[in-house]
Amino acid sequence: MGQPIERKRPLRLTRDGYKKLCRLVDDRDCGCVVCRDPHVQHHHIIYRSEGGEDRLENLIALCPFHHMQLGHGWCKHEQQREFLKYTREECKEFNKQHQKELETIYKLEKR
Repeated sequence: MGQPIERKRPLRLTRDGYKKLCRLVDDRDCGCVVCRDPHVQHHHIIYRSEGGEDRLENLIALCPFHHMQLGHGWCKHEQQREFLKYTREECKEFNKQHQKELETIYKLEKR
């Protein structure tokens, strides 16, 4: 019989770590990425319930309207691809500039 598959636990931050990560998302996105409204909610592109992690590349700033419409609406999977493209490709320079800060934040993982 084979070995059991070891599953990696998704990164979940402490409250303090999550707040710090959201501040970085705010700095990166400068408001809702769709309409630039400064009043935003932080959306997990890949839902936590689906294994999405508390990582910079999995969070995006959306105003309440676009959060409901795009983050949880009928076209969610299409939007996931577009949002991930944005956070992984278009934000590479931002991510590099904040690498040390991210390493410190990611150490604030829930145990």
